Amino acid sequence: MKKKIFFISCFSLMYLISCSVNHEIVKPKSGDYQWQVTHSSQASAPVICGTVNDFDTKKPLGKNGAIKINQSVKQKTDLNGGFSFKVEPGKYAFTIVAFPYDLVTTKKIQVNLGDSVKLKVYLKPSSEPMVD
Repeated sequence: MKKKIFFISCFSLMYLISCSVNHEIVKPKSGDYQWQVTHSSQASAPVICGTVNDFDTKKPLGKNGAIKINQSVKQKTDLNGGFSFKVEPGKYAFTIVAFPYDLVTTKKIQVNLGDSVKLKVYLKPSSEPMVD
């Protein structure tokens, strides 16, 4: 009986670990981002969600940001710097832009049916002078 409970406990723990994958902070030159993929057994369209924040203050940027896929805007951020949208399964690099901040492009992230990807992005203020 103890062996059976131990086996079930180990299996459950392994399943939980495989269902949610955290990734370390990635530090491109223009800011940081973290991402987490949560897998589901449901065959629903992958969901991409997250927040865009100021690098220094860590506060959300509000409606100032946009998330691009293949150079076209997929979603603008809401009042709290948040975004959420569905994509087809595939491998995507997301570009996050906001004025007057440097943009950040993620590495390519594989998303499958049932996946939920959470991005937390930190943009640095642009070092480029503003042009009139």
